[in-house]
Amino acid sequence: MANKKISQLTSMGTVGIGSEDYFVTSESLGGGNYATVKSTALQVSEYVLNPISATQISGDNKNIYFDNNDNWVDASNQSVESFPFLQVRKSDGLLVTGSGIAFDTTSVPWNYKAAQDIQMQGQNITGAGNIGFGNSNAIGGLDRSRIYNSDGNGTDLQLLGYQDLIVSGNRNILLKAQGIDASLTPFVGEVKVTGGNLDIDPDYSLRVNEIQGVQGSTANDDASISINGASRHVPAQYAVASNNYTTINWRDSNIQYGTVTNGSQTAFNVDFFNTAANTWDSSLSDGQTLTFYLKNNTSATLSPTFKLDGAVGDVEWGDQYYPNGPSLYGSQTSVYTFLKIGTKVFGSAITGYAI
Repeated sequence: MANKKISQLTSMGTVGIGSEDYFVTSESLGGGNYATVKSTALQVSEYVLNPISATQISGDNKNIYFDNNDNWVDASNQSVESFPFLQVRKSDGLLVTGSGIAFDTTSVPWNYKAAQDIQMQGQNITGAGNIGFGNSNAIGGLDRSRIYNSDGNGTDLQLLGYQDLIVSGNRNILLKAQGIDASLTPFVGEVKVTGGNLDIDPDYSLRVNEIQGVQGSTANDDASISINGASRHVPAQYAVASNNYTTINWRDSNIQYGTVTNGSQTAFNVDFFNTAANTWDSSLSDGQTLTFYLKNNTSATLSPTFKLDGAVGDVEWGDQYYPNGPSLYGSQTSVYTFLKIGTKVFGSAITGYAI
């Protein structure tokens, strides 16, 4: 083909350049020497017209260099709105915008101003130290920071401490819910209620081992326990042996009862105990009262003797029944009341009930 000027060349036809068409290009041999080579249309497209092609940057072990032209900006100290970050997605190598930022400086803290919620997509946040909350904007009508379940499906929100879980506030801790279910976890240690009353649902009961009224610091603050309504003690039946020997444990109840059935054993003891070891402990029931009835289910007249842990004479009676108490006539019932003060027990009786 004779050499022609470019202006003398005809325009490309409708077929265009095919894969078998070649272009004359040069290739560097080093040392300033070049050789003339032929190039296909595809090679010209990838390496001449488009210096960085898809085949150059895809796949493994490809180096990509950016000419910063001395205009790089340390975006770790800049606002995210003005300097959005890019990340390389591990699954396919695509560049994506990041939802979080990490930088290698500890001298300048990162002040991230979120324009919208940070969605963790069900993933965990682990290894966090202190998380500080500070909010001057109203969120959901509340001018405070909060931790809440935002998934909208009503699942539980769990705070779990592998040792102690400490909740503290400079003022009060406000608990607002339909109720606090502590059925699986008891309160440990002393619990104080101040500034208000402790109300128990009237449909339920307060079950305790002991109630103490403590006198207040002011002169008119008495240690009184007021009951608006009736109080009662569940009666307990005490043990009566076949020989009429009777043991009454003061711990069982303030109201007790029992029946003797042996008419041939007219004299017998009624022993008072209030410990499992059957010993009289003056410190356990000082100030306690005990009322019980003793029913004689025989026709004989019986003579019970009331004793404290086997010691005769520790029960004090008035002149009417001194020294051991009244007799119990046949087919009758007597009602006794005893009051313990210090180491003494004082007794009184009403006799002659025909039951």
